[in-house]
Amino acid sequence: LVRPRAGGRREGLSYGCNPGPNPGPHEAYLLVQSLHTAMAKHDWSSIYSNADERYRQVLTADESANMFARVIQKLGDPVSCKQGKTSIQKSPAGNTIQSECETTFTHNATGHETFFWRESGGTYRLSGYNVSSTALVDR
Repeated sequence: LVRPRAGGRREGLSYGCNPGPNPGPHEAYLLVQSLHTAMAKHDWSSIYSNADERYRQVLTADESANMFARVIQKLGDPVSCKQGKTSIQKSPAGNTIQSECETTFTHNATGHETFFWRESGGTYRLSGYNVSSTALVDR
């Protein structure tokens, strides 16, 4: 699990979507789809450079790339996502979305993914990622 430490905001490239003032489950799903697309393309540098600053404070670019590469190596590329719970928190310190998916991957594996998104410059950016799958242990 990647959990960010406290830190500042960063303006820059947008990643995912700008859901407007009232994001909901559909917008959270679009964020997941954009990350899954980058994962399937093995575009580790895009994932890292467009992540929230707090994510980048916890992981180096190499650590982030290695984490996602290990997921792809063991589970395969993400194929489909059955959206689960979505939680949206609005606060003066910054708005966040936590979303879950039951994901099917190309190596005949499934996993429970949890995504953490933080609003920065009007765009939600990846601030944490977790995947649980027995295939991560078995393979």
